[in-house]
Amino acid sequence: MFLEGSPEAGGSFQIQMAILEGLRRTAPGGAHEYVVFAPSSALPSVDGDGEGMQLVPLERPSLFRRAGQRFLRSFRGAPVSLRRRVITQAEELIAAHRLDLVYYPSPNIFCLDHDTPYVLTVYDLQHRAQPEFPEVSSRSKWASRERLYEEAIPRAFATVVATSALKDDVVRFYGVREGRVRVLPYVPGPSAGFPGGAEPSVREKYGLPSGFLLYPARFWPHKNHAGLLHALRILRDQHGVSFPLVLVGTDKGNLPYLRRLMEEFGLEKQVFVLGFVPDADLAALYRQAFALVMPSFFGPTNLPPLEAFALGCPVVTSDIPGAREHFGDAAVLVNPRDPADIARGIRLLHEDPALRREMIRRGRDVIARWGAAEYAQALVEIFESFAPIRRCWAELQ
Repeated sequence: MFLEGSPEAGGSFQIQMAILEGLRRTAPGGAHEYVVFAPSSALPSVDGDGEGMQLVPLERPSLFRRAGQRFLRSFRGAPVSLRRRVITQAEELIAAHRLDLVYYPSPNIFCLDHDTPYVLTVYDLQHRAQPEFPEVSSRSKWASRERLYEEAIPRAFATVVATSALKDDVVRFYGVREGRVRVLPYVPGPSAGFPGGAEPSVREKYGLPSGFLLYPARFWPHKNHAGLLHALRILRDQHGVSFPLVLVGTDKGNLPYLRRLMEEFGLEKQVFVLGFVPDADLAALYRQAFALVMPSFFGPTNLPPLEAFALGCPVVTSDIPGAREHFGDAAVLVNPRDPADIARGIRLLHEDPALRREMIRRGRDVIARWGAAEYAQALVEIFESFAPIRRCWAELQ
């Protein structure tokens, strides 16, 4: 299992930690042994050692190797043997630990650098669905994404996705059989497991009022913070409602633009930008929030709605393909293109306390039906389906 990223990466890292925790619980006494490769950026957050599971730190490659990585991954004509020798030590690590199957809980270019069969998780194909967003198209990002998926998905023993809508896209865009794409809905990250009790102190720590809206997401354009700011202005100017908004996450280049919008709309004192916060603080923020509002254009496989469900926070989120499958009737769904509709979703909860309580109950029901243990068991079943195939050949030298 190859991990990547760090806590600052947001939902993608939290998803990996949730999956790792589920597998760690299944490892003792199980039929499989797991080796978890983790970069130094992830090590402080990884609990990967124990019975049936071994944690192996990944060393940062040398400057020469990193330069080779950039060149060879952009040069399709490079011989495979040269690319694998220069780019990574993946095959060496796999051989040293005698692994039969490799699992990638996030898209990872390492899977192109070895012959050992693998299971690949795909979060989204938004570079195909919405290529106009700069974070999936600028500076060759579209081409690098496409290069990974067009080679990695057809070679995978199984591709794991979170919704049937995404499965249909994988089958359509990359020509794989439906049976090779498995749908496993995501589960809440570790922040959903922190006990309560710190709520008043977290508001004091960050200087927050009560009854705020919460949006934990890195500041990418597709997260649609701009649409939410427009919705706040509509609520204030047309309905006389001024909700405080708490924004959590690291900046990916869009925050200066959003600060200009806040100033233009007169929202500077209404919006609190906290940056990255520890998991325990994030859990307390969920519990204290009036609602999570996540009008992202990408999704619906975003982790914050699931964390909110687990922590008793009602959810307003985007009505995009797969959302109704993923959330059922447990979230207020809005059109992310229409700030007035985002405002409508917030008003529904504001004007109907009984509905807000009902949405909290429905969210908890979603989490009760499918958690880390169920996700891990479904993964183990995928791994075990490889066993009859693997026994057909001797260990490769």
